[in-house]
Order: sequence, then C-alpha cells, then structure tokens
Amino acid sequence: MSIAEIEKLLDKTEAKFAKAFREYIKGLKSAAQLKIVMQYLENNDIEGLVKHFNNSKKPFASIIAAAMLETGYMETASLQPKIKRYLDRKTPPGLRSPVVGIEFQISNERAAQILREQTATLITQINETQRQVIYATLADAQIEGKHPRDIGRAIVNNIGLTTRQEAAVKNYERLLRAGSKEALTRDLRDRRSDSKIRRGAALDESQIQRMVISYRNRYEKYRGDMIARTESHKAVNQAQQEALRQSIEQAGINPNDVKQQWRSTRDKRTRDSHDAINGQKQKLGQPFVTPSGAKLMHPSDTSLGAPASEVIQCRCTTNTIFKD
Repeated sequence: MSIAEIEKLLDKTEAKFAKAFREYIKGLKSAAQLKIVMQYLENNDIEGLVKHFNNSKKPFASIIAAAMLETGYMETASLQPKIKRYLDRKTPPGLRSPVVGIEFQISNERAAQILREQTATLITQINETQRQVIYATLADAQIEGKHPRDIGRAIVNNIGLTTRQEAAVKNYERLLRAGSKEALTRDLRDRRSDSKIRRGAALDESQIQRMVISYRNRYEKYRGDMIARTESHKAVNQAQQEALRQSIEQAGINPNDVKQQWRSTRDKRTRDSHDAINGQKQKLGQPFVTPSGAKLMHPSDTSLGAPASEVIQCRCTTNTIFKD
C-alpha cells in the first residue's frame, strides 16, 4: 500500500473513531445518567458506580474490524504483483510459475485474536481511566465539602476526561476566578474573553462557567482525537502485517525471504527517532529499533515495550521486500 492510500484510510477510520467516542461520552452525560449516579452515591456504592460506567456499551470493535478488513484487502492486492514476481524468479526456466490465489481472511484465528486483543486493550484502558477520574472527583469533592448533587454533576462532567485533564480543567477554572493572565497560556481555552483578562477586568460567574465548559468540551474532543489516531493506526498496521503473513503462507513463501522496511512520512510532524530509521530493513518477525533503543514490530506497536512517545499519533508505515 502507498502512503497516500494509508493516509486516506486512516483519515476515514479516525473520523469514525472520533465520532464514536463523542457519541459514547455524550451517552454518559444525560440527565438519566445523573439520576443513576445519584442513586449510587446515596447508597455509597462507589464500586457499583464504576462498574455501571464500565459496563456501558463501547462501539469500537466494529470500527477496528472494518479498518482491519479494508486494510487487509488493500494490502493483499498490493502484495499480489510482488508475490508473482518473486515466484517467477524462483521458477526454473521453461516452467510457468504457480498461480496462487491470495485472499485476506479476518476469520483467520490469528487475525481474530488481533481484533479481540486490540478491542479488549482499548476498553480496559477506557474503563481504568473512568475509574480513576471518578475516584479523583470524589476525593476533590470531599475536600471541598460539596453537596451530593454537585458531586454527581462533577462525576458526569468529568467522565470523558483523564485525571490529568480533569486537573487541568480545575486549574483553568481557578485561574479564571483569580483573574490570572496565566489562563491565556492554555491552548484549548475559549478566547472570547482574552481581552478582558488582559485588562485585568473581573469575569462574571456566567462567563467563567461558559469558559470552563468550553475548555472541558475541547479537552474531551482532544482526547477522542488522540484515541482515534492511535487506535486507527494500530489497527491498520496490524492488519498490514497479518495480510502479509496470510499472503506468504498461502503462496508457500519462506518467511526468511521476506523483509520489512520502515517508511516515515518525513514531514515536520515526523518524530526525530522515526525519521532516523526511515529505510531501516528487518527480517519478517524481527523488530525495528529506534535510536532510543525502543523496539517495534511495526509502527504503533507496543508489544515489546515501546513507550507512548514512540507510538502516539505515529503515521509511519512499512514496505515489504522479497528476497531476490
């Protein structure tokens, strides 16, 4: 697959992921949800509250499956001419190379396991983030002596954020109430009152609430976009690798005759570590190694312990090379 084809597929998958995340979070913030939250708080059943949110249906498996399926079909199609040339080179003179029908199968047990693992990992991460933000919100509310209904609203408001993002929203509100110009340094802020803050004029309560809500909403969108980019690229890269494995198995090609080459997008957003390994070749099944020593079986891979700094929003891909 070309980089242009991959980027087009990623854009489409990211849009689906981001929309699904927004709708998922929106469903957790309804008046009905607030009522349920209050019932759990009244019963002092915090673990029950956590389980309630964790059991909410998350519509991500179908998006991952669709991305893997489309990637698998496209990658298989792009590999077929390479496989034919490889088989032609390996066929003795005077004989016809074998005709091999290659088809990507998402029902393949290995492909199905990849789908299950990515979906389960993502859901586990979201569930754990929700648990953390619920307990952090409760801790803050107890310190501040909030009314139970205000605690319920705070939980519903914060459920789409990480604890770090929730703390950032809280700090932003503090800066606004203090009239601090430091609030102007927040990239996700509502800028409509910037001039007022610069003049040192006090903001009224309605302005503060509007700006805090806007800041929180933008953080939710930012988080959804980050999840969408990371998970979309992970699904596409894993499907590419699986399509390659299925193709060479169906064609009877020795894996030792196959290499993978790292391809960086090579623009201003490309990580220095990934730009440095552009063109690096590894035998199939061997990891790419960045200057920091991080090992990745393919872009967006964390199976060998690559840190988030080597994975999040990565847009690199790989090229397949068959031995002469």
